[in-house]
Amino acid sequence: MKTTARLNKRQRLLCAFACAMLPGLGATAEASDWYLRAAVGIEQSNDAEFSDRDCASQQPAALFGCVRGDDGRPLGAYGDFGRYPLLKVAFGKRLLPWLRTDLSLGYRFDSDYQDNANFLSVGTHEPVSADVES
Repeated sequence: MKTTARLNKRQRLLCAFACAMLPGLGATAEASDWYLRAAVGIEQSNDAEFSDRDCASQQPAALFGCVRGDDGRPLGAYGDFGRYPLLKVAFGKRLLPWLRTDLSLGYRFDSDYQDNANFLSVGTHEPVSADVES
């Protein structure tokens, strides 16, 4: 059960605003080594699995244990965070033709972790979900 995140109205408006602002940003730093840059994008997560690093751990206690699930994998949750929009703004200075430094601020919109766990004797449909924002 792979799902992808859809942009809500607020996220679409922010992306549209950022895209509208991009053409004017490059005109301010024509003859100087200082610059301002912005980026708008979409990121997609790789598969993310949650399982015990040490299934026999006592301190801290293992959450899933050492047995294998109905699908043959170690007990855990297996899924991904889907696709989500990204905005980034940076202010910096070119120090050398091949070296620059900048301070950047990025925002990744809400992403949702969704997929299945594989606990024993529960069946094949064991939904797992979480919301993440950074």
